[in-house]
Amino acid sequence: MAPYLEACALEKEILEKEIKEQSLKEESLKEEKIQKEQQQTEQTTKPKPTLSNNEKQRLAKLPEIIDNKEASINEIDDLLSRFDYTNLDVEKTELITKLSSKKDSLEEELLELYEELEDLDSRQ
Repeated sequence: MAPYLEACALEKEILEKEIKEQSLKEESLKEEKIQKEQQQTEQTTKPKPTLSNNEKQRLAKLPEIIDNKEASINEIDDLLSRFDYTNLDVEKTELITKLSSKKDSLEEELLELYEELEDLDSRQ
């Protein structure tokens, strides 16, 4: 092939690459613009909810309530650690079962309290 034809073919390839790159840039710019518009729409349509007075009071009390639940769980853990598991009778087994179920329920309540605290704190 003549050098002139090779140069023309190379120029054509370069132009095609530039056109592809330009179209990719335009597509990414369009996507970014759409995303920005969606974010702006979400921000304007969803005003940040504020806390009511009751929620503010609840938020102030939650750390103390959480501390009390954690202390109760720790007390139950302490009681359970004191049992002599080698000498169990029916009465002790029932007590261990009750304490374990109480601990489980307290842990579930604690989890709910943490979720509530997180929710209220994020809206503050």
